[in-house]
Formats: sequence, C-alpha cells, structure tokens
Amino acid sequence: MKRKSWKSYLSIGTNDDGFMLLEVMVAISLLSLGVLLLSNFVEQSSRIQQEIKADRQIEWHLFLNQIEYDLREGQLIHMSSERIVVERPSEDGKTERITYERYYKLIRRRLGGAGHQPVLTQLKEIHMENDTGQIWISATFQNGESYTAGLALPLKEDEEQVSNEK
Repeated sequence: MKRKSWKSYLSIGTNDDGFMLLEVMVAISLLSLGVLLLSNFVEQSSRIQQEIKADRQIEWHLFLNQIEYDLREGQLIHMSSERIVVERPSEDGKTERITYERYYKLIRRRLGGAGHQPVLTQLKEIHMENDTGQIWISATFQNGESYTAGLALPLKEDEEQVSNEK
C-alpha cells in the first residue's frame, strides 16, 4: 500500500471528483446576486412604466384644458383630422389665430402662425372631428395608450339668445 504525503491534501484543484465547499458557496452567492439584480430591475421598470403613464395622462389633460380655454375665449375657424384653428381677441383689440396641428410625432400649438409649443408628445396617431356642437379628439401614443375626449363648443351669442328664450 502506497502512503500519501500530507502535503497532497493541501493542494487545491488536484481533487477533480466534485465541487469543493468554497466553489459551491461562490456559485450560490453569484446566483443570488443575479436574482437580486433581476428582481430589482423588474421592479424599477414597472415603476418607470407607471410614471410614464401618469405623465402621459397629465399631458393629455393639460392639452384638453388648453384647447378648451382657447375655444371658450374665441371661436373655431377651421378643423380637419389633424388640425384645429381658433381665433380669439387679443389684449390689444385685434384677433389672434391659434393653431393646433400635428408636427411629426407631436401636436404643437402656434400663435399667429409663429412659435412652436409642443402640447402632446410621443404621438402615434390623432383624429379630430367636429360633430354638431362638439369636438371629438382621439389620440394613440407610441406606448399603445389611447385617449378620447369630447369638448363642447361654446354657444355663439345668437344661439345663447335662442336657448334663453326657450
């Protein structure tokens, strides 16, 4: 029978029969670190999606409020599927023309044919139509969210008198 030296038991890597305890601990540590990072990534991405959705809803409501304000102060002049033109009196007594129009992937607001104020961004498609006293606006964004709103057109002075007489 051949005797082994005690030094042969101290050498690392000579025993290829299985994993050593240290190797198993390192593998489990790396696996748990990977799972921890993956779960953190999934949680952060869902939180970001919720924030984006909330931002999109705020942007949509601000857009509707701005159009409603301009329509209340003025009157609708022209409307197409991707464009609304409103005229309202300005502070100096003249009339100013406000245009909401599609410009690439956004809706911009222009005052007097000049300027560039984005009011809706990351837009995939939009459809606007005038339906007897109401404006219907449907928008689909690049992330797949869709919103639809109906805005009542303000009554003109002669229409207000007729409705008051009834």
